[in-house]
Amino acid sequence: MAYPSLSVQNVTPVFYNMISEGVVQKPVFGFYFKKPKSFDALESGYGELMLGASDPSHFIGHLSYVPVDNKTYWQIKMDGIKIGGHSQSGACLEGCQAVVDTGDWVFTGPTAEIDRLNLQLGAKMNQFFNMYFFLCSQVEALPTVSLTIGGKDYPLRPWDYVVALTFRGQEVCLSGFQYGSPVKNPPWLLGIMFMTVYYTEFDVGNNRVGFAMATDHK
Repeated sequence: MAYPSLSVQNVTPVFYNMISEGVVQKPVFGFYFKKPKSFDALESGYGELMLGASDPSHFIGHLSYVPVDNKTYWQIKMDGIKIGGHSQSGACLEGCQAVVDTGDWVFTGPTAEIDRLNLQLGAKMNQFFNMYFFLCSQVEALPTVSLTIGGKDYPLRPWDYVVALTFRGQEVCLSGFQYGSPVKNPPWLLGIMFMTVYYTEFDVGNNRVGFAMATDHK
């Protein structure tokens, strides 16, 4: 569902063929993901991909759009990241690029920024897994993290950016902010965790992405 510039051997992507053949009503597609109760119970979640339209039964109000900056991935500009309403998160301080990605679950970003953000939130690095974790007993007290996109804040409550799972019979709580690509200064990735909170429309015709609060996150 990415741009043709990423296709193998210049093969026209399926959705672009559907547009040219008039199969879809509009050149857009929308994703809805229902958040599972835990990472161990992904089957309790489900999603919907709508081709040619967005499904207003799955979002509240109107979609807010931002333009695509790089027509390869669905890459947009992110203005910043706030913790508890303040911009001193240590991440995306002067704006940054972000890819809206259904192929990843968590949020990923540059190593130094992920370190600073998790430090501010109180997450601890597990050296064995090379991943950040929270004490599950403290998750409810964590602050809201807001991503600012197109001048608008998109708040994430603690359980929107924490993943609960069971490891060796014990519940552990994984931070949703983890290391991304090892290349220098990779873009942020906004994965399915973001889309469980915000319905997402990919507008091929206008090269833009739209977000609106999902219905089960009132």
